[in-house]
Amino acid sequence: MSETIPLICKVDQSSTPGVAERRDLPSSERLARAAKILGMCWGAGFVCVFVPILHFVLVPAFFVIGIVLGITTWMSTGEILSGQFTCPNCGKENLIAKETESWPMQRRCAGCSFTLTVSPANPPSV
Repeated sequence: MSETIPLICKVDQSSTPGVAERRDLPSSERLARAAKILGMCWGAGFVCVFVPILHFVLVPAFFVIGIVLGITTWMSTGEILSGQFTCPNCGKENLIAKETESWPMQRRCAGCSFTLTVSPANPPSV
């Protein structure tokens, strides 16, 4: 189930509104994503066993990277499905593609190339 949240886009002292469609990830989907990432990294590590000399570095690296990426993937509790906001500097509409939810987001405006800070208008209370 997704929900629409209001956004605020800021640059310097100016701000404009926007909206984003987000959803919470159920724990089963989070676990499946983490296992997939872990499996891909460990699979790459297994293939690297057959690379002469470099396997001394690549196999342990893929083992550790798999664990780190798996944990960070599992810890992400929500995702942004889509969104849009207006640049306060040039007024151009900017789109947000599907991605992991993390606030505040830093975005580059497609019109003026200013770095924008996008965050929820009503931050969730913890």
